[in-house]
Amino acid sequence: MNDWHDFEVPSQLGGKAYHCRFHTLVTGISPRHSDTVDVKFLVDGSPIVLALPHAAFAEHLRRTRLPLTDQEAIRIAGISLKRMLERGERVDTPLLTLSIQQTLELAQHSAA
Repeated sequence: MNDWHDFEVPSQLGGKAYHCRFHTLVTGISPRHSDTVDVKFLVDGSPIVLALPHAAFAEHLRRTRLPLTDQEAIRIAGISLKRMLERGERVDTPLLTLSIQQTLELAQHSAA
């Protein structure tokens, strides 16, 4: 089991290693008036927020009868961030929004 609070990610492009550290988890409605759970990581010291739609949390509960916890939200965002960095995708924007489907797929992956 990976600790998604502090982890390293090697990029397949150029061999750079990124240091990722969990920072905060907040409901997006407060700071951005968004219906999301915002998970902030520091990637080499720069903030990146992964926004997980609340609708995915509700759908996960409907499908599994189990709520997604804060720790699972951190894990989902961490897995998504890790995959993006490994593929060499640009994460220089401060906000990355996952779709409902992406969030549900990662929730299923994180439970495995």
